[in-house]
Amino acid sequence: MKRLLLFIVLFSSISLCVNAQYVRTENQSDSSSSHSRTVPPHQPDSWEHFSLGGNFSLSFGTVTYIVIAPLMNYHLNKNIVIGAGPFYQYESVLDQYGSYSSSIYGARGVGMCFLPGELSKIFLQAEYDILNVPNPYSYVPDARSTIGIPLLGGGYKQTISDNAYFTLAILFDLSNSPLSPYYYGPNTYIPVFLAGFDISL
Repeated sequence: MKRLLLFIVLFSSISLCVNAQYVRTENQSDSSSSHSRTVPPHQPDSWEHFSLGGNFSLSFGTVTYIVIAPLMNYHLNKNIVIGAGPFYQYESVLDQYGSYSSSIYGARGVGMCFLPGELSKIFLQAEYDILNVPNPYSYVPDARSTIGIPLLGGGYKQTISDNAYFTLAILFDLSNSPLSPYYYGPNTYIPVFLAGFDISL
């Protein structure tokens, strides 16, 4: 119940931030003056609020670990970013006891709220993943299950150009599901570190 309340609180704060969306500048001409000039409204680029981002990880050796999780992001304003995209994770372990491999796939939705003013490089993040995962607890061989995983946390962005930045986020899995790829034990919340990027289109 506490995890659900925390998740609701974060999404409520993001909803409050959304109220500060971009406001298109309207024509400021004085209708009472017949000599006022009409300034044509700005025609925004249809892609100016979109960006490409996500998280990618590669590790090879005794343990091979691959994560491909791109995101298509929409910037509601300078503080609020929402995104969605696919998720794929592959893991393979090879040691003296044999080998094991597994794949996890699905989709995720992400919401980021950047703090105002001098703290604008810091953000809060809420994420919800829907993943199809191996289910080792089933009596059916090679059984799989689909689970929902709420993640909550925050991070920091490092600007690298006018239209791109890197991010580092620390999230916590609130599901506490033994099927979650982020599960470490009952009521054990180990942080999940995610490095990502965002590039404007």
